[in-house]
Amino acid sequence: MNGTFLSPDFLRFFEDCWIEEQLKILSNGKYVFLDNRQFGKPRKEFWRIISNSSWEKINFHFELRWNGGTPITEAKKINIRIHLESKFISAEQDEKIKGFFKQYGEINRNTIKVQDRYVIPDFSTEETAIETIQHIIDVLNSEEFQKWADIADEYLKANP
Repeated sequence: MNGTFLSPDFLRFFEDCWIEEQLKILSNGKYVFLDNRQFGKPRKEFWRIISNSSWEKINFHFELRWNGGTPITEAKKINIRIHLESKFISAEQDEKIKGFFKQYGEINRNTIKVQDRYVIPDFSTEETAIETIQHIIDVLNSEEFQKWADIADEYLKANP
């Protein structure tokens, strides 16, 4: 008899928890998921990542996004973007925050324009899953992504 007594919802929840923990471990605590996990509701299509809890004040984050409405472990391609969703704070703050960021580059709606970055994931084994997470961290640690992380930190330092 094949299978498990564990429900598919439990397995998905465990996968999400494992991925979140590996991101934290492999980045030495630098990156964490912003989104709360909920049992029975695996993250589908996107996850938000931060490295500074203050980023939440301006809704700045890195975002993993994939198609298909599937859990990340079934994604064919994971796009990695930089998002500034300050419009959810207030129109006045949105204008001020985006005005600051636009000094350094282009923003298209909520997405800061950078070279397209993506990872072709493989969660079939623990080893390949760890490699996939490490590839994501490598993109987040890239010079281009860190430039925008520094800009967010600079804005927050000047506007506590």
